[in-house]
Amino acid sequence: MLSLRVFGIWLLILILAVMNGAFREAVLIPALPRTMAFLISGIMLASCIVIVSFWLVPRLGRRSAQQYWGIGAFWLALTLAFEFGFGYFVRGLSGHDLLGAYTFQDGNIWPLILLAVLVAPRMVARLRKLIRVQP
Repeated sequence: MLSLRVFGIWLLILILAVMNGAFREAVLIPALPRTMAFLISGIMLASCIVIVSFWLVPRLGRRSAQQYWGIGAFWLALTLAFEFGFGYFVRGLSGHDLLGAYTFQDGNIWPLILLAVLVAPRMVARLRKLIRVQP
């Protein structure tokens, strides 16, 4: 049951990421320089990941630091599988094109988003403990 809830939280993050990408393409890129649009979009997505984690990870119950890292690693694996699977099989992108998102070009901070996905569960658990926020 825990892994279903962990998957559900990741699914919410995925939905927010898709919405963020649509917002970037429809609103930010037409209105701003491309580099600025990608930076703003990346910051927005990282913020969504942290906010969702802060709100929902505590509902998974108390876990050890190792378990929080495991949740983050699971989310990272799901994210990479989705990114490469969707990019290759649905969008028809080449491996070269897919790896282009990992270069920090044109304001793209995708590797930092992946880092946020990995560390968010542990980070918010630690932060909530430090500020003594109850779930």
